[in-house]
Amino acid sequence: MKTIQKMKDAEEKARAEAELKAKMEAKVVKLQGKVRLLESECIQSISQAREEGKQEADILSSSDMFVRSNTPLPYPDAGLKESDDEEEDDDEEDDETEKAGTEQET
Repeated sequence: MKTIQKMKDAEEKARAEAELKAKMEAKVVKLQGKVRLLESECIQSISQAREEGKQEADILSSSDMFVRSNTPLPYPDAGLKESDDEEEDDDEEDDETEKAGTEQET
């Protein structure tokens, strides 16, 4: 009798496990469907945002504010020296440094 009872318990346990497994597999399929739906929504949102960004960039790049030819230079006449003058200035500074060194020695 104990053997028959053990067999019935084992069959019941196997049936319960099979039902649980079927429920879990159904849940997995349902969740996979939700994941696919969310992925497609995300891809659509990203594509839409990308297109909107391109359109906004086109609008901004064509506006007067962003046209480079209309942008004034911050310091158009700063009185900068040409590079040749800098070389002469370096020579003068070297001469002054040598004179100062000679004066200190005496």
